[in-house]
Amino acid sequence: MSVNVNISLEEINVKDYDIFVFIGGPGTPIIRKDANAVRIAKEAFDNKKIVAAICWAPTILAKAGILKNRKATVWQGNDNEYGMLTSEYLEKQGAYYTGESVTKDDNIITADGPKSAAEFAEKILEVLNN
Repeated sequence: MSVNVNISLEEINVKDYDIFVFIGGPGTPIIRKDANAVRIAKEAFDNKKIVAAICWAPTILAKAGILKNRKATVWQGNDNEYGMLTSEYLEKQGAYYTGESVTKDDNIITADGPKSAAEFAEKILEVLNN
């Protein structure tokens, strides 16, 4: 699938949306370095929005500080930027790493990668429909 983007991260007003989904993959470190991505995650959480992240992207939520004292999962692999496993980075930022394919804690949904994409989407739909 191809999606055309018509708004930049810096233009996003969190109050205009109900949910924010961060998609992981090899571009995650680039997005994670963008202060606007971190701002969006933090503002969305502070405004009681649904915040979801899959694959490597839960590290963006961890960097934003919103996983502290929360259960979360993430793609398990080396994060060269931080010199540790992705799960270790989540724990360093105060998260409780579950190792589950999908983890929901209040308004935060995290998933470990492509093999869990359908389950991740189902959990998002479940939360949106409640």
